[in-house]
Amino acid sequence: MNSLINHKKSLAIGILALVISLIIRRYCKRILARKLKKQSLLENIKNKTKMRDLTFNFQKIHGLKVSPEIKRKVLESGILELQKMLTSKIVTSEQITLIFYERIVKIGKSLNLVTEIMFERALRHAQQCDKLREENPEKCKGYLFGIPFSLQDHFLVKGYDSTCGNPNRCFQPAQEDCFLIKLLEEQGAFPLVKSNIPSDSTVKECHNIFWGRAKNPINDAFSLQVAEAGLIAAGCSSFGIAIDYFGSLRISALSCGVVGFKPTTGRIIDSGYVKEYYKPFTKEYLHKSPGILARDASDLNLIMKSLINNSLYDQEKVLLECPTYMRKEWNEAKILQQKLTIGYIKEFKSHPISHWNLKAIERAIELLRKENYQVIEIDTSKITEILNIAEEIISRREIECQHSSEYNTNMSIHCKKSLSNSKACFSSADELKNKILKAEGSFFEIWKEKNLDAIILPGSVVPGFKHGYTETGNDFYTVVFEIFNCSFGVVPVSKVQEADENSKNLNLPQSLRENMDGMTGLPLGVQVVTPPWEDEKCVNVMMRIQKLALS
Repeated sequence: MNSLINHKKSLAIGILALVISLIIRRYCKRILARKLKKQSLLENIKNKTKMRDLTFNFQKIHGLKVSPEIKRKVLESGILELQKMLTSKIVTSEQITLIFYERIVKIGKSLNLVTEIMFERALRHAQQCDKLREENPEKCKGYLFGIPFSLQDHFLVKGYDSTCGNPNRCFQPAQEDCFLIKLLEEQGAFPLVKSNIPSDSTVKECHNIFWGRAKNPINDAFSLQVAEAGLIAAGCSSFGIAIDYFGSLRISALSCGVVGFKPTTGRIIDSGYVKEYYKPFTKEYLHKSPGILARDASDLNLIMKSLINNSLYDQEKVLLECPTYMRKEWNEAKILQQKLTIGYIKEFKSHPISHWNLKAIERAIELLRKENYQVIEIDTSKITEILNIAEEIISRREIECQHSSEYNTNMSIHCKKSLSNSKACFSSADELKNKILKAEGSFFEIWKEKNLDAIILPGSVVPGFKHGYTETGNDFYTVVFEIFNCSFGVVPVSKVQEADENSKNLNLPQSLRENMDGMTGLPLGVQVVTPPWEDEKCVNVMMRIQKLALS
């Protein structure tokens, strides 16, 4: 009897040992597989960055024979000025390309703004433009003839990766150019460089394990959401194409002192980039769109005409590319001479802004009044429901984003608690849609009542954000009217002065005040809003404000 019991015990122990050994073996295999995968991904990163760095052709830069004065003028000029310089043969397209390339090598790389560089392709295109300009100048047609540009990493460029900060997307070059590139090339422009983007669209700072943390060229202690804005500000490109997602393009443009424009969603064809990069958060309520970054607001008319008033749309394949796209041609001429009525909002009391941002709005108002524009303050108590909707949409997005490990790591405990508490207050999807429709009616009633052409308001609560700052609510001013699919633009009007550096800004949350050291020299700007499909008017108001600010 005892021997039978002992035998069963031995058998049970043996089976248990076998099970444990199998579990350990399986666990070890998983650990090994993860280790091998991690090594493979790290190898991908190493090889990819090495390949990018090999494209830096210093010999070409050394061969650049342009005076410092011409170089400075190119770097400070918008598209219209560059075209004048090309027409008068002060500079060639090849020289412009090399000047920008030099900035990419010397500044863009060190600020972690650059991913892919299409140097050889851009140089060939520039040389072809110069040859045509020399031999058949009458054939040099196109709104952007001979001008290089940049675009975000997730736009598809033939022969180049769109890694989006993800090692798994290495060495998978696009088979053809995206349609936006084809449109711009049809008008004589050509891509030179792609810019860094966050590894996850939910993260509020441009940072990934591939290309590092993008730095603001005005002050590298401050971050960017869209590195494309940094490329324009650093003089690495004449203009850039980027996606405006929760106001990321506008906030980055403001902190870099460049012009940023998000047209009505549907005005520019929405195709040709890695769409799965953008999570479907609140997609029913907000309107993501390709947008433009440039030095001069007047350049936006040329770029928008290139993207919309284009003969490529006559080809049938465009309908296959984006069958829902309804083109409305760009026509800025009808509003060039109009005297406009501008509404303004200094701040929402529920979302106070810094002393500096308030001064920027007040300066824009003062400049417009001096030129005899009718400038009317908007009573924000009449749009309380809109503010509540924007709050709810932002909170929904923040909660839905918490699955992102990087986002979760950087988010403060206080922020997580406040968002978790707010979840119970959310409306159902149908209730929220009904709220938006009702608010939209009351919002545009104010436009009709006041006969408004545009509204100006802040674009951000502070001039810039330090690296690693990811508190919620900083995009409120860019989201608040986005639920109505308005067109938006941001334009610089001044800078933070040293005398204002010590402003206490006691109206702001403690976390924001801690973020605000060393802001002297950062640009300050305002945001312009116009109703849907009145994009030409938005650009026109931006041009007027920029001209007044510069004068």
